[in-house]
Amino acid sequence: STPAGAESTGLHAVDEVNGFTYIMSNFQHPGEGIAENPKVAAQVLPLIHRNYKDSYGAAVGYLGLKLS
Repeated sequence: STPAGAESTGLHAVDEVNGFTYIMSNFQHPGEGIAENPKVAAQVLPLIHRNYKDSYGAAVGYLGLKLS
């Protein structure tokens, strides 16, 4: 999942690296378009600004699976 208004990008799968399979993803533009709905913006934008460096930050992650 991503923060409200964010765009999921960069989905990438790597089949095998040293016996592991990885699924990686990231997002960009957290909070984009939220200001158009004042009720949602009042609750969501403070969280996005706090957790994502005033909406200039993002997150990158991966899931790993060991093949046996």
